[in-house]
Amino acid sequence: MEGKPQQTRKAIKMKKSANYEINPIDKTITLTKKFLKGASTMGTPEYKELKKLEKENPGFTLKVREINQKENKQTYSELTFAVMQSIIEDVYKTDESAKTEKIAEFEQTKVFYSNNRNITYLVRNKRK
Repeated sequence: MEGKPQQTRKAIKMKKSANYEINPIDKTITLTKKFLKGASTMGTPEYKELKKLEKENPGFTLKVREINQKENKQTYSELTFAVMQSIIEDVYKTDESAKTEKIAEFEQTKVFYSNNRNITYLVRNKRK
């Protein structure tokens, strides 16, 4: 084919899966903790997959995937329904009609999210 330069090098791509990632440049296989836990039991599909990966990629080192966490992550573990209501009351303490309206809106929001067990549990109860 004229007009197209020939590719002299193939691009090296990492093979990715939900459970592992193969990096041929670094010669590493990065595994998730869940996959590694499943692979620690003989006979499981994860164990068989790991053995297959080791056989297909001799000399590669295994490592566990690390989750990047923000240092300055802002959390709201002390934010409960009671605290939210007191904040609304403090913000609208001079305007009684606006405060009543916002409290009613807040009550509707609580009812709307009452079906979601995770949110309700975290907001109703203080996490320790």
